[in-house]
Amino acid sequence: FTGLEDLNTFEIDLLKISETEFSVKSITCIADVEEYTEITYELPIEVINLPIDQRIKIFPANAKISFNVGFSRYQSIFSKQFSLIVDYKEAGNSKISMLKVNLARSPDNISSVRIYPKSVDYIIEKND
Repeated sequence: FTGLEDLNTFEIDLLKISETEFSVKSITCIADVEEYTEITYELPIEVINLPIDQRIKIFPANAKISFNVGFSRYQSIFSKQFSLIVDYKEAGNSKISMLKVNLARSPDNISSVRIYPKSVDYIIEKND
C-alpha cells in the first residue's frame, strides 16, 4: 500500500478455495499508520542471581539500547522504564567466557529493540 495516513480501513475479498466454504466472503482490515523515530539510551547492566559470597565485575558495565517508537508515544518514553540484566547463573553453570545482556523490562509499543554489546566479559571474585 502507498499513501496511507492515520487510520485506514480496507474491505478485502477472500479468495475461493475449492471444496471449502467460508462463513464470510470478505473481511475488514484496519491499518493504523504512524511515523516512528529511533531512540538510544545507555543504561547500567544489573547482575541477577548473584550469591552473597560472590562479587562479579562485568566489562563494560553499561550497554546501549536502541529501539523504534511512534511519534505519538515519543514523549512518554524514559530510560527508567528499561532494565538490562546479566544472569550470574550463566557463569556459574558453565564455562562460558561472556554473559548475554538481556532486556528485563521495557515499555509497551516499542519495536526493533537492539542491545550493544549483546554480551559482556566478567570476572568472579569471592567476598572476604
